Amino acid sequence: MNNQITISNIDNKVLEELKKEADKEGKDLNSFILKILYNKVGKEDEEVQNEELSEIKKLAGTWSDEEYEEFIKNTQGLRQIDMELWQ
Repeated sequence: MNNQITISNIDNKVLEELKKEADKEGKDLNSFILKILYNKVGKEDEEVQNEELSEIKKLAGTWSDEEYEEFIKNTQGLRQIDMELWQ
């Protein structure tokens, strides 16, 4: 999903308002406008995020529950603080 569009002739006031609203939501302008567009066609922002996460998981891979538990068990010792080193 790497489609792209360009919006021409947007009024400076409108652009500034979009940027302000994006900042309020903690989003960059692109993400904020995507949210507006998806909501307009009846697709929730959460659905879009899930689709994006799914794409990332395909690239990065994921752990099964068993793999995660094994990792936690095997790295438990790394969570210990050796107080003698900090004195």
